[in-house]
Amino acid sequence: EPWNPLPLAFRMLLLAGIVCFFGGMDIGIWRAFRVVAFERLLAVLTIALLLGFSSSLDAVWLIVSFDVVVIVTLVTEHLRIEAQPTAASIHHEH
Repeated sequence: EPWNPLPLAFRMLLLAGIVCFFGGMDIGIWRAFRVVAFERLLAVLTIALLLGFSSSLDAVWLIVSFDVVVIVTLVTEHLRIEAQPTAASIHHEH
C-alpha cells in the first residue's frame, strides 16, 4: 500500500540498497575523476535521517522526498565536479 507508512524492516532494506548503490557510484567517481563526491554522501545521510524519522510518513511522500534530495545533490555535484579540470582536459589544451 503506497499510502501507508513503511515498516522499519523495509525502511532499513531500502537504506541498505541506497547505501550500496551510492557507494558504488562514489567508487566510480573516484576512479574516473579522483574526486570524492561529498554531495552523494550528504544525500545518503539525508535519506538515512528521513528513513529513521519517517515512521509515520506515507511511502509515496518518502519516495518523493528522496527524489528531491537526489536531484538537488546530483545537480550540485555535477556542477562542482565538471567545473574542475581533469588531467585529460589539461593535456589536450596545448
